[in-house]
Amino acid sequence: ARRLPNGAWEIVGAPGAALGLTLHGRPVLPERATLPLRFEATSATATVLSRTALKMHGWIEARVAQGRLERLVIPLPEGEKPVAVTGPLAGWNVEAGKLVITPLAPVETSLAIELELTGPPRDAFLSPALVPEGSARTLLFSRAALAGDGILDLDSPGAARSADEAEAARSPAAFRNAQGRLLVLPDPRKPPRWAATWAEKTE
Repeated sequence: ARRLPNGAWEIVGAPGAALGLTLHGRPVLPERATLPLRFEATSATATVLSRTALKMHGWIEARVAQGRLERLVIPLPEGEKPVAVTGPLAGWNVEAGKLVITPLAPVETSLAIELELTGPPRDAFLSPALVPEGSARTLLFSRAALAGDGILDLDSPGAARSADEAEAARSPAAFRNAQGRLLVLPDPRKPPRWAATWAEKTE
């Protein structure tokens, strides 16, 4: 191998032989990472109502199309507080009613997290949606179930509809195994409303 006057390298080797190269120097960010941030997300929430609490299990995946995702900000549903957030994270906290998640390093590909939230019980509630701020498009899934003796009815469908097979396949595996009818929420401003009817205790 020899370096040419123009800075290029000329390499001679046997045909068909493997060539290994080691590049030295400062790492350079790909051009895509230097552009303004743009990302899309998939968000799924499984809500379980009991006599003592309204609990949510959420899954969020943010997929970066360009730029670098340095933090993920998610407005919290009213009355719900996070009790656990897991994933490749440096940390998380709550600021002004929003969950602020900091990944271990700025994300250039995708970030997947799980979270647990809990709040006081209520006999009627709107399906909560976890929509990351700044997401160019968010695909929202939702399920709801009742823990205890009673019936949970879809009091108002809002803009929700049943997920088809292709959409269901795009939801997190753990979410697909959760209880309740699998719904897609095209408009988070028009969520479905659920109402619980509890069975009276008897001897």
